[in-house]
Amino acid sequence: MIQDKKKPLQPLTVNCFHCHTKEITVNYVFSSGRYSRKNNWGYWTENEEYENKWICDDCLVKLYRSHKWEFRRLIHTKKKQALFRQYIMKGIIDGQAEAVFITNVSIPARLAKKKKTK
Repeated sequence: MIQDKKKPLQPLTVNCFHCHTKEITVNYVFSSGRYSRKNNWGYWTENEEYENKWICDDCLVKLYRSHKWEFRRLIHTKKKQALFRQYIMKGIIDGQAEAVFITNVSIPARLAKKKKTK
């Protein structure tokens, strides 16, 4: 009998450093041998100052959808920006962000208006 079996590590429960209200559960990833870096702000910014700072999905989505220039300034590596976008589009980072641009004009009406002006 093997007594040396690895026990699964317990998930971390941390608070979002940005909004201070959300609790985040960070799971251990066996294939990489470390905790998931999806919510690790130090991973995205590549800044050692933020290495142990965790950010919730809602704050990440809000940054991406509402503050594009800040997103590009903070996450300056093109590879990380592309990965971040893929995580948002595939729903891996799944948060709620308020709509920034709300208008009563539907998209087809705006396109028709554009074609008339040309």
